[in-house]
Amino acid sequence: GEARSTMAAEGTWTAAQLEGRVLAAAAAEPVEVGGILWLEHVNMIVGDRKQAEIFYCDLIGFTPDASSSFHVNLGRQQLHLSVGEPQVVSGSLGLALPSLLP
Repeated sequence: GEARSTMAAEGTWTAAQLEGRVLAAAAAEPVEVGGILWLEHVNMIVGDRKQAEIFYCDLIGFTPDASSSFHVNLGRQQLHLSVGEPQVVSGSLGLALPSLLP
């Protein structure tokens, strides 16, 4: 669609495009609340720091960690992010949020 072609042309997503994709994915699959409720932290490699900051901080609501490392926090949960070739794994990591809408 339009968001995918814009991403390919510009090499990054806007916050509105990311929000649209997240909301569409959430509507397509029901959210299960069971399973692990606390991971403390997860290490992930992201492709682009600015795009990751927009996604995790501006869209989802994580806060940047006060340390000099590229960490973001959601309550007591923390993502340790590194810039590099993104990892692609099967499966999913879900976050339960009250709402992405104002």
